[in-house]
Amino acid sequence: MVLLVVIVFVALGLGIAALFKSVSTTDSLASAINPNEYQMVYLTNGETYFGKLSPHGGDFYYIRHVYTLTARASPRSGTPLQHTLIKLTNEIHGPQDLLVVNKSHIVYMENLRPNGCATILMTRGGPCP
Repeated sequence: MVLLVVIVFVALGLGIAALFKSVSTTDSLASAINPNEYQMVYLTNGETYFGKLSPHGGDFYYIRHVYTLTARASPRSGTPLQHTLIKLTNEIHGPQDLLVVNKSHIVYMENLRPNGCATILMTRGGPCP
């Protein structure tokens, strides 16, 4: 009888531990990513990237088809800054089209609409509506 009670308690303990592990390892960021859309990713260093975000396992995420947001001053004074997206591979150091980001550095991300200006610039090269 004592052996049966011990077996039941051990089985309950293992079941509870397995349940806790499955709940605690759920990655809420990964579940929020719409794989059919582009994302905007804001990092702790203040950088903003646009592209296809995906979990890579462990502590890392991949951003593919990467663009950065830049602001350029207009040649005429008094006019607002012009914002544009620059493909990461066009940067002077010639990186590949992949950015590996530690997930602890992601402040937030947004799934982008297919008809949004950023998505249109990335997929068709513009112009925005």
